[in-house]
Amino acid sequence: KITSVNHCNGKDVWVITHRGGSDEYYAYLVTGTGIQPPVISHSGRTAPFGSIGYLKASPDGSRLAAAQWGIGLDLFDFNSVTGTITNRKAVINAGGNSALPYGLEFSPNSKLLYVSSSKYNPVSGIYRYDISQYNNLDAPVATIISSRTELDADSMAFITNSFSAIQLGPDGKAYMTLFA
Repeated sequence: KITSVNHCNGKDVWVITHRGGSDEYYAYLVTGTGIQPPVISHSGRTAPFGSIGYLKASPDGSRLAAAQWGIGLDLFDFNSVTGTITNRKAVINAGGNSALPYGLEFSPNSKLLYVSSSKYNPVSGIYRYDISQYNNLDAPVATIISSRTELDADSMAFITNSFSAIQLGPDGKAYMTLFA
């Protein structure tokens, strides 16, 4: 997992990554003089090595979202002055028959979060895929969870779309891959 976000000075850039098998996030400040030593933040949720899913920064640089397929979805506050990551909100706790998040994207105004996820029903043998929108990102986690709106969904008898990528385009619209 890796993402970048502008430093609040508008000149430098933070490059942020997650250390596999730990709860550590590393934020490296990249300046005109080089790469600074990392700022290490502890999230409180350990992700195993090989945990797949997006790590995205909001366009305004105030938030990070981390999807970890099979584990869950966390939303954090990001301080673009210091590089610290705080205030973990567990939006999805995967396990059992819960959603397995993978793709993430913020809206251009940083107020909405889009998430692609999959869910397997062992009784029917059917995989269900959806894209959801969350809002009220400044609110307590229960409010964020209750704000979920499903935008689209599909079901199939085999796993194909579970790793749907989402990307904000230059036109300000979010695009998602589709398996055909």
